[in-house]
Amino acid sequence: MSKPLVSFILATYNRRDSLIRSINSIFNQDYDNFEIVIICNSTDLTPSLFRQGGQFYGDDRINYNHYSERMGVIRARNRGYEISSGDICITIDDDAVFENPNVTKNIVKHFQQNQEVGIVAMRVINFFSGDIEFPHQGSHLQNKIPFIKPQIKLEDRSGHVEKTTLFMGCGNAIHRKVFEEIGRYSPIFDYGVEEFDLSLRVLDAGFDIVYDPESTVIHYESPKGRFSEKKVQKELYKNRLAASVRNHPIRYVLFSLILWTCRLLIRSNGDIVLWIKSLAEFSRYIPELLKDRDPLSEKSIRKINELNGRVY
Repeated sequence: MSKPLVSFILATYNRRDSLIRSINSIFNQDYDNFEIVIICNSTDLTPSLFRQGGQFYGDDRINYNHYSERMGVIRARNRGYEISSGDICITIDDDAVFENPNVTKNIVKHFQQNQEVGIVAMRVINFFSGDIEFPHQGSHLQNKIPFIKPQIKLEDRSGHVEKTTLFMGCGNAIHRKVFEEIGRYSPIFDYGVEEFDLSLRVLDAGFDIVYDPESTVIHYESPKGRFSEKKVQKELYKNRLAASVRNHPIRYVLFSLILWTCRLLIRSNGDIVLWIKSLAEFSRYIPELLKDRDPLSEKSIRKINELNGRVY
């Protein structure tokens, strides 16, 4: 069986040393038919790596693209998918590496053996804490509201590949046929929830998402995030509501409004001003969201529930 071209997509911003580590991790994969598409918005010394005299200058396996404007991870990844050539797009964060050299071969095998697979979700482990970032092992929301089930089925430690309902942006593989049928990430989701939104649309289109615990990335996530806690909570709130309006039947839209409002207020210790600002920002997107609205079928909702996922 021939080897399909794999496009590794790396969106990067001011993480020169981490990016070097990620690129070398790709070079160490036991798979030789690939390209690396880099979308860079960096203002540090990262571009020098790809100029004459730089560490990666002249390497024809790398397609380096620099944009002076700050694009954000969603627009940057979408640009990477757009200009890449591979049938399979593997995305890892610029501060992540593959756990072993066989990850790419494992991923390609899933797509070759099952034409219904649209996305392969990878296991993500935090380098510093050793915690499993994906699959999520629980949430603040579940601890506060006991009847809320996990976003996806928790890892059973069996090591088995199985169908699931979600993936994480830090490490995943998406077949190009997904983009051709349902499009790429919506630019509305400029921080968070984009994977949830795309997952709902992938499942509703009839594709499968499979989770492979043998395909693991190690995430060197900095304990210090790029955004303040208030910014994170605001973005997650409005993006959860946006995903609901785009994808849910009306009954779930109303439920999501109540649920995620409760979550925001719990996480912010009752910050009403933050809630009002978040709601106001969300309201600006409503006309565009209604234009893109395509509610899940009842069949898809049953499928998500049967896979122990969470529709909302």
